[in-house]
Amino acid sequence: MAYLLHELALDAASRHPKGVAVRCRQQSLTYEELSEESLSLARLLVDSGVERGDRVGICLPKSLEAITSIYATLWVGAAYVPLELNSPPKRLAWIIRDCRVRAVLTTAGIAAKLLEELTQPPLPEVVIVVPDEPSQATSAPPLQGEVHCVPWSERSRFSRRRFRPPHQTEEDLAYILYTSGSTGSPKGVMISHRAALTFVDWVAQEVRLTSEDRVSNHAPFQFDLSVFDLFATAHAGGTVVLVPEELSAFPLELSKLWEDEQISVWYSVPSILSRLASHGELSSRDLGALRTVIFAGEVFPVEHFKRLASLLPKVEFYNFYGPTETNVCTYRRVDPESVDQAIPIGQACPNVDVWAVSEDGKLAGPGESGELWVTGPSLMKGYWGLPEKTRQVFTRVPAPGGWGRLQAYRTGDLVEVAANGEYVFRGRLDSMVKLRGYRIELGEVEAVLYQNPSVLEAAAIALGEGTSEAELAAVVTLQDGASGSSEQLRRWLLERLPPYMVPSHLEIRPSLPRTTTGKVDKRLLQRELRESE
Repeated sequence: MAYLLHELALDAASRHPKGVAVRCRQQSLTYEELSEESLSLARLLVDSGVERGDRVGICLPKSLEAITSIYATLWVGAAYVPLELNSPPKRLAWIIRDCRVRAVLTTAGIAAKLLEELTQPPLPEVVIVVPDEPSQATSAPPLQGEVHCVPWSERSRFSRRRFRPPHQTEEDLAYILYTSGSTGSPKGVMISHRAALTFVDWVAQEVRLTSEDRVSNHAPFQFDLSVFDLFATAHAGGTVVLVPEELSAFPLELSKLWEDEQISVWYSVPSILSRLASHGELSSRDLGALRTVIFAGEVFPVEHFKRLASLLPKVEFYNFYGPTETNVCTYRRVDPESVDQAIPIGQACPNVDVWAVSEDGKLAGPGESGELWVTGPSLMKGYWGLPEKTRQVFTRVPAPGGWGRLQAYRTGDLVEVAANGEYVFRGRLDSMVKLRGYRIELGEVEAVLYQNPSVLEAAAIALGEGTSEAELAAVVTLQDGASGSSEQLRRWLLERLPPYMVPSHLEIRPSLPRTTTGKVDKRLLQRELRESE
């Protein structure tokens, strides 16, 4: 039994050395090749100064190199930090400095833009540069100030050198995933090997993964859905099929990939599945290999789910729920015939306890609502560099007979307890929204808008949340004498936020509506914007 994530692939290599571990764009690596490649890169990382406990940033497109980089990072005892390709370089540089990344693995094109932003310490010691195209030369780039650039090809020098992995424990950090933060800056969720494996061990058994399965990886690596794709698949010795970024939003291309790659297990957000049902021409595809579809990250409108289920009558469906801080903590196998008004998020996963806690601190019973609290070994270790924020989201757990001693994570999600004890998601208690599977703190969007010297007031809101047409909107007022346009403000945001956090509708008004207490009336703004569409 593996106690560290990277041991899953090593174990698979011992059982299925010639089995295909990963496929992407018609290329593949067997488990034997993945082990050899990742260990060679691990030796290069160690030679470059990376040690146990360090952080390694990975800013690569879906590729064999990206998977090799993740495993190599884990082999040296470091935590991998996925960096979103489409994020502005300013934001990526901020994350790199925030968690004091020791090394970055990225493409030549991205490296050039990053190095322009990395002008203030703390700086990474090394950037390992992967060619933008396989045919490009990989000669060593010149030194960039204090940052040493090393070509990806350098790993071949270490292919025959013995690697002695450092002593590691299951409490070591495996990865840090940065999510939207209400203060205007993203926050890093720290997940240990133990927390990730608690989920992976269970889910591989629940979904009955085998070495014959071909599992999709649609989610970006900085999205926690990817943990299932990469590591639960390795747990079973199956094949993970990476979905290239350029295909990820196009339903016809995705359904063709299902057919061409004979995908047996698919995991993505409901908005993608809704588009596949509407525009993927699923009835014309040979999808006989597809046996399981898992969705998570947002509400799946019942009408869209039933349409998908009618097109895939032989497929079993799972609804997984859990914020990044908890991994998956509840689940429900969904019978299309039993779904009525809302799809429950289900019951607690094994090794996890969940409670719905009402405003008065009591456990919510059937028919009652409360905030969902979670405890168990799958919880995060905390937020990187934010001890006070970590303390705010953890509390002592309620339990029959009194208060226990275990720490529980307060999700901020409002749930209702069904008559059968399952939970139904009812919304958020704060300003965070979930659009297309991404968690977005409206406060972060507003904070970045306020950084623009022309902006006097800003209000960010979600329109149509929980539907496939959900979008982000913002309304601002300008300082006296200031000039500007919506397009100028959009460009401002695109330089500082990832595209999914930039409002698709941005409006400038003379004033914002107020409640009787003087606060911005966001409910009225939502209604006005919906009526103006």
